[in-house]
Amino acid sequence: MAITLHVYRSGKVWAVKKEGEPGAYFETEAKAIAAARAIARKTSPVQIVVHKKSGIAVNILRKGLPKLQPLRRGKGTVPLRDIQKAVAKVALEDVINS
Repeated sequence: MAITLHVYRSGKVWAVKKEGEPGAYFETEAKAIAAARAIARKTSPVQIVVHKKSGIAVNILRKGLPKLQPLRRGKGTVPLRDIQKAVAKVALEDVINS
């Protein structure tokens, strides 16, 4: 089963958390990402998702998972950035509450 590691701001520190497990905390985003990459090196399939202050989630690593298909938008659809923020918010809330 694939593992998703979430990196996000938690108060004044950055957290790395896998859903359903306690998180690890770091002073900087860079240190948190480095720790997530260290975990990812030992695991497959895995992905790392960084939740930015803007509300957007950025997938910085995918290993052993299928390639993501590009989004296709039609007329009258919701702006892509709004969709990204909504999905990132729900995913982050699930991780924090697990």
